[in-house]
Amino acid sequence: MILKKHKNTLRAIIQEFGLDPTLFSAQDGTIDKEKWFIIQLRNTLIRFAVRPYSTYFDWFEYRFSYYLQNFPLGSSSGAHNIQQLSDSFKAWLNDVVKPYLDEVIAPDLWQILENNRSEATREAETPDYSESFSEEEKIQLRLSINEFQLLIVKEFNPPKKELKAINNRLKHLSDAMDKHNKFDWKGIAISTVISIAVTLALNPEGTHQLIQLFKSVFSHIIYLLP
Repeated sequence: MILKKHKNTLRAIIQEFGLDPTLFSAQDGTIDKEKWFIIQLRNTLIRFAVRPYSTYFDWFEYRFSYYLQNFPLGSSSGAHNIQQLSDSFKAWLNDVVKPYLDEVIAPDLWQILENNRSEATREAETPDYSESFSEEEKIQLRLSINEFQLLIVKEFNPPKKELKAINNRLKHLSDAMDKHNKFDWKGIAISTVISIAVTLALNPEGTHQLIQLFKSVFSHIIYLLP
């Protein structure tokens, strides 16, 4: 099957595009009774499949899903080297994966309006703080966490040691969605921002800037939280 160095090249491209690799699965699998190395956007039908051509290590055959209803898988194409394969993989990320994720994270303004109307008629009701995140909501939040991480690097340029600690805290925040309900996760998110401010040794002005970054990144999905 495909060499590990070529698998690693494709993973690096995902990071270059500013995407979180944990949004994808990557494993050997079967398509139409043929063996492939399949990179798939989790909980979707969106796939990019690759395998060596014939007995070669550096020639490739690949297939990928189109940005159409049900994301149909196209027929096989060839790449004569890793650069050609990388170019096709980048095109797939740009033309299929990113448009899908943009659609997922885009707020449904009509639904928000309807929710606000409904909320006005049930103010006396107690909200269900024990509700868990849906898979679609988890994707939205993980994308926002990834964006928040990139903004921290851009705005504060933390040293390597502090950056590692920050990345660990944000990973914990991402993992917490699978273990906690919305109410508890919101508390963890607030605690995470405070701990990052402490890690960066920010003054009050810097802490305010960090909080504003957090609000700007999560503003379009804050309605998910109680």
